[in-house]
Amino acid sequence: MKGKAKTIFYFVLAFLLLMVAGGLVSTLTQSLQIKELTQGLGVGGYLFLLVGIAIGGIIVPISAVPFLLVGLALYGFWATFLLYYVGNTLIAPVINFWLARRFGRSAVARFAG
Repeated sequence: MKGKAKTIFYFVLAFLLLMVAGGLVSTLTQSLQIKELTQGLGVGGYLFLLVGIAIGGIIVPISAVPFLLVGLALYGFWATFLLYYVGNTLIAPVINFWLARRFGRSAVARFAG
Protein backbone atom coordinates (compact mmCIF):
# COMPACT_ATOMS: atom_id res chain seq x y z
CA MET A 1 0.00 0.00 0.00
CA LYS A 2 2.89 2.31 0.73
CA GLY A 3 4.19 2.05 -2.83
CA LYS A 4 0.75 2.87 -4.25
CA ALA A 5 0.46 6.03 -2.13
CA LYS A 6 3.93 7.09 -3.26
CA THR A 7 2.95 6.64 -6.91
CA ILE A 8 -0.23 8.67 -6.45
CA PHE A 9 1.76 11.40 -4.70
CA TYR A 10 4.24 11.62 -7.59
CA PHE A 11 1.40 11.71 -10.10
CA VAL A 12 -0.35 14.56 -8.27
CA LEU A 13 2.95 16.42 -7.88
CA ALA A 14 3.71 16.09 -11.60
CA PHE A 15 0.21 17.27 -12.47
CA LEU A 16 0.53 20.32 -10.23
CA LEU A 17 3.94 21.16 -11.68
CA LEU A 18 2.50 20.95 -15.19
CA MET A 19 -0.35 23.26 -14.18
CA VAL A 20 2.12 25.82 -12.79
CA ALA A 21 4.33 25.52 -15.86
CA GLY A 22 1.30 26.00 -18.10
CA GLY A 23 0.35 29.14 -16.22
CA LEU A 24 3.86 30.53 -16.51
CA VAL A 25 4.06 29.70 -20.18
CA SER A 26 0.72 31.32 -20.87
CA THR A 27 1.96 34.59 -19.37
CA LEU A 28 5.22 34.43 -21.32
CA THR A 29 3.66 33.80 -24.74
CA GLN A 30 1.77 37.04 -25.11
CA SER A 31 3.73 38.25 -28.17
CA LEU A 32 3.80 35.16 -30.37
CA GLN A 33 2.73 35.63 -33.98
CA ILE A 34 0.87 32.33 -33.90
CA LYS A 35 -1.26 33.71 -31.07
CA GLU A 36 -2.26 36.74 -33.12
CA LEU A 37 -3.09 34.56 -36.12
CA THR A 38 -5.11 32.15 -34.00
CA GLN A 39 -7.08 34.93 -32.33
CA GLY A 40 -7.88 36.39 -35.75
CA LEU A 41 -9.39 33.09 -36.87
CA GLY A 42 -12.03 33.06 -34.15
CA VAL A 43 -13.59 29.61 -33.78
CA GLY A 44 -11.32 28.35 -36.58
CA GLY A 45 -8.41 28.89 -34.20
CA TYR A 46 -9.20 25.56 -32.54
CA LEU A 47 -8.97 23.81 -35.89
CA PHE A 48 -5.76 25.68 -36.76
CA LEU A 49 -4.13 24.56 -33.51
CA LEU A 50 -5.39 21.01 -33.97
CA VAL A 51 -3.91 20.79 -37.46
CA GLY A 52 -0.62 22.35 -36.29
CA ILE A 53 -0.33 19.87 -33.44
CA ALA A 54 -1.14 16.95 -35.76
CA ILE A 55 1.48 18.07 -38.29
CA GLY A 56 3.99 18.21 -35.45
CA GLY A 57 3.21 14.55 -34.75
CA ILE A 58 3.42 13.52 -38.41
CA ILE A 59 6.55 15.31 -39.60
CA VAL A 60 9.09 14.81 -36.86
CA PRO A 61 11.43 17.81 -37.41
CA ILE A 62 8.45 20.17 -37.05
CA SER A 63 7.64 20.85 -33.42
CA ALA A 64 4.14 21.19 -32.02
CA VAL A 65 5.39 23.15 -28.99
CA PRO A 66 4.54 26.64 -30.36
CA PHE A 67 0.97 25.50 -30.99
CA LEU A 68 0.81 24.00 -27.52
CA LEU A 69 2.04 27.22 -25.91
CA VAL A 70 -0.41 29.34 -27.87
CA GLY A 71 -3.25 27.01 -26.95
CA LEU A 72 -2.35 27.35 -23.29
CA ALA A 73 -2.28 31.14 -23.58
CA LEU A 74 -5.56 31.44 -25.48
CA TYR A 75 -7.80 28.60 -24.39
CA GLY A 76 -6.45 27.39 -21.03
CA PHE A 77 -5.21 24.05 -19.85
CA TRP A 78 -8.15 21.70 -20.44
CA ALA A 79 -9.05 22.87 -23.94
CA THR A 80 -5.38 22.69 -24.95
CA PHE A 81 -5.03 19.28 -23.34
CA LEU A 82 -7.99 18.04 -25.38
CA LEU A 83 -6.62 19.57 -28.60
CA TYR A 84 -3.19 18.06 -27.96
CA TYR A 85 -4.68 14.68 -27.13
CA VAL A 86 -6.82 14.57 -30.26
CA GLY A 87 -4.09 15.93 -32.55
CA ASN A 88 -1.08 14.05 -31.25
CA THR A 89 -2.68 10.85 -29.96
CA LEU A 90 -5.55 10.23 -32.38
CA ILE A 91 -5.06 12.09 -35.67
CA ALA A 92 -1.27 11.92 -36.15
CA PRO A 93 -0.91 8.15 -35.57
CA VAL A 94 -3.81 7.39 -37.93
CA ILE A 95 -2.22 9.50 -40.66
CA ASN A 96 1.20 7.94 -39.97
CA PHE A 97 -0.30 4.48 -40.27
CA TRP A 98 -2.05 5.41 -43.51
CA LEU A 99 1.19 6.86 -44.95
CA ALA A 100 3.09 3.70 -44.00
CA ARG A 101 0.48 1.48 -45.62
CA ARG A 102 0.22 3.62 -48.74
CA PHE A 103 3.86 4.57 -49.43
CA GLY A 104 5.89 2.03 -47.49
CA ARG A 105 8.89 2.19 -45.25
CA SER A 106 11.00 4.53 -47.36
CA ALA A 107 8.46 7.36 -47.21
CA VAL A 108 8.03 6.98 -43.46
CA ALA A 109 11.80 7.04 -43.00
CA ARG A 110 11.92 10.39 -44.86
CA PHE A 111 9.28 11.87 -42.54
CA ALA A 112 11.04 10.55 -39.44
CA GLY A 113 14.35 12.17 -40.37
